[in-house]
Amino acid sequence: MGEMIESGAADPHSDHVLAFCEEVAPGSALAVVPCLQEPGAAMADCFVTVADKVRAEGGDSVIGWAIWEAPGKLIEAEFHAVWRQPSGALLDVAARPMFVPSITFLADPGRTYKGQQVDNVRRPLSRDPRVRELIYLQGRRFAMLNAGARADQHAVVLGKREQRDYDRMMDRIERLQRSLFRGTWRPME
Repeated sequence: MGEMIESGAADPHSDHVLAFCEEVAPGSALAVVPCLQEPGAAMADCFVTVADKVRAEGGDSVIGWAIWEAPGKLIEAEFHAVWRQPSGALLDVAARPMFVPSITFLADPGRTYKGQQVDNVRRPLSRDPRVRELIYLQGRRFAMLNAGARADQHAVVLGKREQRDYDRMMDRIERLQRSLFRGTWRPME
């Protein structure tokens, strides 16, 4: 899973959400999937958590995108996996830093998980230049943490110069999030 911008599950009935989803995974259907965190699940490791659940209880892993929206600001798709229970019902068993009762999920049968992070797909819903800067910086952050051999690592160590650049970038991201999401923003862990 990528680093999400503070947001909530997108409304699966909104025209702009449906248009965004058609761009991300053409022809795929949206579903509202309930969340029930798997005990002992590692934070931000849905693919491993779902694979473990399939081994333990059967069913399948469904690869796709969790669709999040900061209303009036931006929409994003986070590469994600949910568990298809033996009954056929979908359940999100991923661990998150805060409780989420359900997600808006877009299955993407054309995608597979290859052990590497996949950057979120982000689109502005506002002409506010801060939104565009935030989207740009989140993309830069992903590129820095996944350059070259880092793409296969989940715990990345940066050199001193890169760490300084990264720290400055994260400071700016945090300031942008605070200014854009006053009163609702909480830092992502």
